[in-house]
Amino acid sequence: VTLRRTWAMMSRWHRLKLVALLLLQALWLPSKAELDQLVEELKSSDLLALAVAEMGHAFPSLLHTLIHERDMYMACMLRHVARRSARVVAVVGKGHLEGIQANWPRTDIDVAALLRMPPPPKPWFSPVAWRCVVAGVAVGGVGVAALAVTLWRRR
Repeated sequence: VTLRRTWAMMSRWHRLKLVALLLLQALWLPSKAELDQLVEELKSSDLLALAVAEMGHAFPSLLHTLIHERDMYMACMLRHVARRSARVVAVVGKGHLEGIQANWPRTDIDVAALLRMPPPPKPWFSPVAWRCVVAGVAVGGVGVAALAVTLWRRR
């Protein structure tokens, strides 16, 4: 649900930018040593926060659905389980810990809204706009053809 919601909530520009970024990064994959070094660096909470902030700047809807909405969902579900059990152990990613703690006291989280798919985006051009484009191309084509015939007859 999360990935489908994320994709549906992204603008067309952000989708195109994300796919291009992923394709470019796939061409220049890091070596195992570089990847291990990157993982060790990301274990630092400051660098992880910086990476998340950078992602949020480039892709705001991606940050909202992948981080903030998941934090709210996990906090709500963990609170629900904690009401039923005396002890609860949850293993969560380091990037979600702060958000879960911030959302823990909230009682206004609408889980159904977090699971609902957004409506499909509107088409780029309306049918009327497409008709205008086609009509413009047709009229322009007829005009160019008439001009060509006129110039050809003058020879």
